[in-house]
Amino acid sequence: MLVDFTVSNFGPFKDPVTLSMQASSSKYMEENVIEVEQISGGLLSSAVVFGSNASGKTYLMKALNALVSMVARPHPDGSGILWYQPFRLDRESISSPVEMRIRIIESGILYDYSLSFDAVSIVRESLYHYPNGRRACVFDRTGPLEYRKSRKAFSKVTPAGSTYLAVASGFNDGTCNTVRRALTEGFIFLYSDLDALVAESCDFAERDPDARRLIVEGLRIADFGIEDYTFSEVQRSLESIQGYIPPKVFEELQRGGYRGREWKVSIKHGFRQSDIDEDRRVFPMEIESAGTRCMLGLLGPLVDALNGGKVLLIDELGSHLHPLITRWIIEQFSRDYNPRHAQLVANSHDISLMDNDDDVLRRDQMWFTNKDSGNGVSDLYSMDDFTGLRREANPLKAYLFGKFEAIPEIASRGVIR
Repeated sequence: MLVDFTVSNFGPFKDPVTLSMQASSSKYMEENVIEVEQISGGLLSSAVVFGSNASGKTYLMKALNALVSMVARPHPDGSGILWYQPFRLDRESISSPVEMRIRIIESGILYDYSLSFDAVSIVRESLYHYPNGRRACVFDRTGPLEYRKSRKAFSKVTPAGSTYLAVASGFNDGTCNTVRRALTEGFIFLYSDLDALVAESCDFAERDPDARRLIVEGLRIADFGIEDYTFSEVQRSLESIQGYIPPKVFEELQRGGYRGREWKVSIKHGFRQSDIDEDRRVFPMEIESAGTRCMLGLLGPLVDALNGGKVLLIDELGSHLHPLITRWIIEQFSRDYNPRHAQLVANSHDISLMDNDDDVLRRDQMWFTNKDSGNGVSDLYSMDDFTGLRREANPLKAYLFGKFEAIPEIASRGVIR
């Protein structure tokens, strides 16, 4: 489970910002709080980030994805760190390290992992855990090749540009391997590419025999008029993508013996009263609406997260979907439907989720990104940080009136001619 994530000097986040899943003391909508022994007050089952376009919502997802990618496997020296994306509008920041910190709970133990890196090397890295409720250091890296505490056999073979966590895990260090697997296998990232969403959903359904049934059930509940779907793997030739990639990349893939694959998906609709044969109710995915493709793509990872107690991160939740379906997705993470304590972190432009008439989110579950129009720096904060907002006040109305900022400053007289 995710406790909190902090990042600085990444994308538009020049200064440290923290997304925290720690619940406030509020007793409102307690079904959205997961009780855990390690965190007083419990953890939130979901959090949704709102804000203007280009305010940093997607970069928050990218930052966490970057950390997970950095610990997934060692990287060879000299290859550079592709995830190094410092704040570009400040002379000092543009050449300073990216700083990240994440706290998670895995198998009843709290872990605290920090990482700092520049374009070529790891600057600092550390891992602490609380096996008996007390803080203990697993390793502490103070430079690309310098350590205050580590297992020398692992630190000696850790390249400057690789995380110690990834290398030590490769040698089956128990604690490091636990944390690496919790991050790489316990976090699911979904972006707005519909084809990629559908492919990921098919990948999951192929691995889990019961997943397709649950996905079909989700489509039925959401009223898509879909009775069933099938998918099969087809090979994709390199020539079919030749016109979409640079010539040099095509040549490298050709030399490497490229073998691509994709899923051919067919949707069987209900509509049993229609005047056609049953096989005519089966449509190819290519002619389906963006909403159908989006929902089918979301359901596989959604089932995966709920079944495995994972953290599901969605960029642009609600895109292509009816607001009532978006609410239904969030509700799947409430206590009554979520026995394995999965969590949802998403960004969205569906501001109707703030309406307290629907009781979808608590105030500590609503977050905002706001970019300073003068210096380009983005900030991240929770609605719960604001005082003076009455309990009976409607957060949506307060947001539209600018109470929390994080709204576009549209010029009232601005007209395109």
